[in-house]
Amino acid sequence: MVYAASPPEKKRLYDHEFSDEVTSYYDQFPIPPDISLAVCQEWGLRHHLNGNFVITIDIVPFSSKNNTGWSESIKCDKEVIEKISSDQLKVFSRFEERLLIEKLSSERYGLPWKPVTSNQISENRFRNLEWMYAGNNATDNERKVIGKYFELFLKEREIFHESPKLLAFHKALSEKMQLPLDSMKRIFSLLCWRKVIVFNYEKILTPRCLIEGNMFDFNMEAFDRCVQTESCKSMKQYRL
Repeated sequence: MVYAASPPEKKRLYDHEFSDEVTSYYDQFPIPPDISLAVCQEWGLRHHLNGNFVITIDIVPFSSKNNTGWSESIKCDKEVIEKISSDQLKVFSRFEERLLIEKLSSERYGLPWKPVTSNQISENRFRNLEWMYAGNNATDNERKVIGKYFELFLKEREIFHESPKLLAFHKALSEKMQLPLDSMKRIFSLLCWRKVIVFNYEKILTPRCLIEGNMFDFNMEAFDRCVQTESCKSMKQYRL
């Protein structure tokens, strides 16, 4: 589940959840006080409450590539990054000191420090990932009909002579499958989250968006994996 203390952190966590390269991550990773205190003593930095306060790193992800990890601070801007990355001695603000403690402590762990600025995280991509992630709330019964939904989704696209709105499209599927409209939305979200239905994530997709001919791509390998993961093995009959 995605929990975050701030909207920028939440955006980044959705990105990591959706990524094929990130295998796992730690949110609010605690730095042992003996490490952060040693860093402060070496660099002449002030530690929160003289070591009685545990400093945390926003996110520590691990990648499937070479089994590598790194640390991320999701509260930086370009000027702050340049200042604390310089080797020159200078006076730091309290906020900059904390970031520097995170950076130096990460390096003690052997983890590269990668600051993330708010403008690196697309608002449209975040809004799409947010509603897609909600598909994980699909019920067991909804997961069992993923195959039927996907089959009808492909067929209905050919039936409509005009470009329908996504909402109208789901209403038609709801009638055919005799399931609530909310069920159609959750199944669609889950298939998008599992990368079965793929679209341009930088363009916000809303219920009132028109479904155009080239809007969606379909990943059949991802569909097979999704069926195996989310529903019973008998649903393999819906492979198209």
